[in-house]
Amino acid sequence: MTSPIPPLWKGQRTVESFEVDRDGRLRPHVLFAWLLAGAWSHSRGTSWSFEALSARQHMWVLNKLQLAITHLPRWEEHVTIETWGKRIERFYALRDFVITGAAGEKLASATTAWMILDAGSYRPQKLDQMKLDFPWHPDRSEVETSLRKVGGLTHGDARARFRVS
Repeated sequence: MTSPIPPLWKGQRTVESFEVDRDGRLRPHVLFAWLLAGAWSHSRGTSWSFEALSARQHMWVLNKLQLAITHLPRWEEHVTIETWGKRIERFYALRDFVITGAAGEKLASATTAWMILDAGSYRPQKLDQMKLDFPWHPDRSEVETSLRKVGGLTHGDARARFRVS
């Protein structure tokens, strides 16, 4: 038996020493991991969790992430992560996030587009034709996004170079 899905998931984190860069700011990839963990936690125990989808030979796949960072928190700062399902658009389930600091200031916003694939064929499932008993919030949008393909870069200037070792 699966449990009902809460309309909003909220979790708190404290920035740990191993999650920061040399200037003491949260590393962006850690913030990304926190978002994924929030999405995972929101569906845990429901009919749309990893375990429940696996039993039906399906899986979630993150297709797109759009992240706007206003300010990265520093070591030992406390943050709150909120996430909710925004809406369904054909093959995609859209999920938004907001990350706030201890004083309630917005640190980052994000939107993600997820697909459900058949685990055997890897074919996408049309979510708009599935019965998704999920508390969608189409009126609450943290970041508006387009699901169209991003056009190729025709010109640009190099801003930074990074050495990968």
